[in-house]
Amino acid sequence: MPEPDLILVALGVLVLWWIGDATGSVLRSRRPAKHKLGWVVALWLLPPFGLVAFLIADRKRGRRWGLGVTVSLTLTTLVAVSLLAATRPWWQGHDHLAWVAAWGVAAFMLYAIDKWAAKAGSNEQGRSKRARVDERALHLVALLGGFVGAWLGRHGLRHKTRKPLFLAVLVVATLLHGSKLLRLW
Repeated sequence: MPEPDLILVALGVLVLWWIGDATGSVLRSRRPAKHKLGWVVALWLLPPFGLVAFLIADRKRGRRWGLGVTVSLTLTTLVAVSLLAATRPWWQGHDHLAWVAAWGVAAFMLYAIDKWAAKAGSNEQGRSKRARVDERALHLVALLGGFVGAWLGRHGLRHKTRKPLFLAVLVVATLLHGSKLLRLW
């Protein structure tokens, strides 16, 4: 069986993340139940159109975007996919190394975005002034192969260093991808 194309896998992960995050946003919203059902059906049956409609509808009402994680993850995934696509002739035969390098750049970008948002501080209600990157997104990108960028972001930017779960996820991601890079499995 042929190996899946890394770029298609990355785009698939991105689309599933978009739909899942938008669905969670709809379910947590204060919309009436019948409207929630309509939005969830639109998101799952018409993914690109449903997502765009959801973003525009929230924007028109003057609400703060509830998809800050998705926007950050989208930008970093697009960077990773662009790097993979632009350098494809150079990494033939070294697919996993290219995958790790591209996701490393994406992970570092996510850590930098979240650090920038964390520095903005909180408002009087205790909420962050800027949209923070969800910790699950940071873990996901590290596990997808961005562990090098995550390590650099964690220690270089001094971000998320007091949270033991980040250390555990990074160690697991490093062991998984490191063993694959060293061809131990």
